[in-house]
Amino acid sequence: MNAVAVCSCPRLGYMDFMGHSIAAFAQNQINYKNAYEVYWHQSLTKAIQDSIDEGYEYIITCDYDSIFTRETVAQLVRLIEQNEHADAICTMQMGRFSGLLMSTESGTVTRKELKENALVPAKTGHFGLTIFRASSLKKAWKPWFKGTPDINQEWSDKNTKVDEDTYFWNSWAYSGLTLFVAPRLVIGHLELLIKWPDENLDGIYETSQHYQEFGQPADVWK
Repeated sequence: MNAVAVCSCPRLGYMDFMGHSIAAFAQNQINYKNAYEVYWHQSLTKAIQDSIDEGYEYIITCDYDSIFTRETVAQLVRLIEQNEHADAICTMQMGRFSGLLMSTESGTVTRKELKENALVPAKTGHFGLTIFRASSLKKAWKPWFKGTPDINQEWSDKNTKVDEDTYFWNSWAYSGLTLFVAPRLVIGHLELLIKWPDENLDGIYETSQHYQEFGQPADVWK
């Protein structure tokens, strides 16, 4: 299989991802490479471009905090091989602190659409486990990733700032390239949990995001 998987990795990360992802790609005879740079979008750009130059037909991106199976990877490759109109296909993934990491032209996607279709057209996706045609990446405008601040030249207004990943998908569409989400291919999003003893000395769990906002749970042992 003429495919490679690339991951923009921090120096420290989830070992669950490393073990499961490398096994999932190896069992599908897909090469895998980590990309190390200070800035994720720069390292991912270089890894993708190097893979194109090396002659790979398909390039799969993955994130160090995603979790998926061998079968999911196999089905993702099968889908892009069987759908020549698809330039990129991403899996279904929830944001760590939000809903689905995708959007459509209408801004919404119904449960019915996700239930009844093998592929659903999408406007934006993610890089947690997404497959691209190298031939399509060659057509995409560069730079692939570019962040711009909000209307006040800050980074706080979500409605007017553009993050690097959003810019990529906007540029992808402007380049005339297609993106689909595969509703039947679901991957997980790894998240750190904090375990506390409660008033009955049983364990209770809290996300790190919740702790940052609200502190320890109200019913923690005192």
